[in-house]
Amino acid sequence: MPPAAQALLTRKLPCAALMLVMFTAPAWASLLAPIPVLGLLAVSAALAAHLLVPMVAAIVAMGGGLGFALPTVGLMGAGVWAASGFAWPVGISAFLLYGLAPAIAGWLLLSRVRGLERAAAALLAFTAGVVFVSWAWYAHAQGIAPAELGEKLLREIVQGREASEIQKLVHALAQGMPGWIAAGIWVAWLGNLVLARSVMQRWGLFAGDTRPIYMLSFRPRLGLGFLGLATAALLGEGSVRFWAESGAIALAAPIAAQGTFAVHAWLAAREMTLAIATLYLMLALWSAMILPLLIVGLADLWLDFRKQGGRNAGDSA
Repeated sequence: MPPAAQALLTRKLPCAALMLVMFTAPAWASLLAPIPVLGLLAVSAALAAHLLVPMVAAIVAMGGGLGFALPTVGLMGAGVWAASGFAWPVGISAFLLYGLAPAIAGWLLLSRVRGLERAAAALLAFTAGVVFVSWAWYAHAQGIAPAELGEKLLREIVQGREASEIQKLVHALAQGMPGWIAAGIWVAWLGNLVLARSVMQRWGLFAGDTRPIYMLSFRPRLGLGFLGLATAALLGEGSVRFWAESGAIALAAPIAAQGTFAVHAWLAAREMTLAIATLYLMLALWSAMILPLLIVGLADLWLDFRKQGGRNAGDSA
C-alpha cells in the first residue's frame, strides 16, 4: 500500500475526513462553475470523487473489517449531517447509501464462497430499501401519494415545455421511479465494489472472492421475486401497482446484469473481444438492449449457461 493511502485509509478520522471531502466535492467545485474551462474540469472531477465514496467505504471494510469500517462511515455520515446544516435525512442517507451499504458489501466480498453474489444482493437490498423508504417519507412530507411524487418532480424539471412527447416521457418515467433510482445506484455501486476489489488486489491485500464480475450468478428465487412483482404490477392498482412496479424494476437490474455477464462470458470463452466491446457499446447507446438481456438473465437463473459450459468457477445453484 502506498504511504499516502496507508496514512489516510488505516486511521478512522483521516479516512472519514477523506470520504467527507469526496462527498461534498461537488458543492465546493460549483464555486468554480462560472469559469468556462476550469469550472467544467473542476465539476467533472468533483462528481467523479463524489461517486467514488462507496469505493473507499468498501476498501476500508475489506482491509479493516466492519469493526473499523462502521465507525469510519459513521463519522463520515455525521460530517455530512453537519455540513448540510444538520439536516438529518441527508446525513442518514449519506451514512446508509454511501457508507454502510458498500462497507457491508465489501466485507461480504471477502467470503470465498459466493462472496460476489452476497455482496451484490446486500447492495441491492440496501439501495432499494433506502430509496423506497425515503421516497415514501418525502411523499408523506409533501402531502401527496407516493405514486404522484415522481410526476410532480419531473414536471417541475420540464416546466414550460408542453410538447406531448415530453409529457408522455414524464408520465412513463414517473411510473416506478424509485425502482429506476435504486437500479441506477445499484449499478454504480457494484462498479465501485469491483473497483475497490481491484485496488486491494493490486496492493496484495485481498483474500476473498476473486472471480471476475462476469461470473456473477444469482439464484432462481430472484427471478421468482421479479415475476411475482411484475404480475402484481400488471394486476394491481394505485399504490399496490406503483410499489410492485418499482420493486420489479429494482430486481430487473441484477437480472439484466446477469444476462449481460452471461453473454460476456460466452463471448470471452470464444475470444470475441470486438463482440464484447460492441455489446457494451450497444447497451450504452440503445436502452432497448436491456430487454433481451433481461430475458437471457431470467433464463440463466435456472439454466446457468456458464456452468453448463464448464466455465463457472463458483457455486451457482
